[in-house]
Amino acid sequence: MNKELVCEKRDGYWFYSIFQYQGGALIKEAIIIDTKDNDRQIDYIKQKGIDKVIIDQWSGEIDSFDFIKDLPNIKYLVIWGNGKTDNTQPNNLKSSITMNAAKKYPNSGTSLYGKVPMRNPKMPGWLGWTKYQMSFDGNTVHYVGNRYFPKWYPFQMWYDFKLK
Repeated sequence: MNKELVCEKRDGYWFYSIFQYQGGALIKEAIIIDTKDNDRQIDYIKQKGIDKVIIDQWSGEIDSFDFIKDLPNIKYLVIWGNGKTDNTQPNNLKSSITMNAAKKYPNSGTSLYGKVPMRNPKMPGWLGWTKYQMSFDGNTVHYVGNRYFPKWYPFQMWYDFKLK
């Protein structure tokens, strides 16, 4: 994403307007974290009392989300990025049907919470990330969702769709 076109730079940090967010009374913008050297940003977020954060994975610099536990006041968190880490391309009709169904109806999949540990440091289990699976006629798609976001929320977070 070209931040210069859609974001505002203030105090050396990028901010993005989030009009669709209904929870905040006054401030409708989130700070963007896009570098793994984020200690300075975390100090700034704490100092200014910022409670809306966007993590930009498109830059490819963020290896882990562990820094979020240092931000106890976060009320709005979005992760930008493609989330692709493995076999994501169906090679036949049945695997294509399974992949399309998982992407279109991810809430219909089976949660593997407590059965399969989250090992990706970019999507830690303590932040609510859980593996899911959907199977159809011998084809299985695994993907990751966040169990803390209720189904009525205006957006859902589903990443890392891959065929097993």
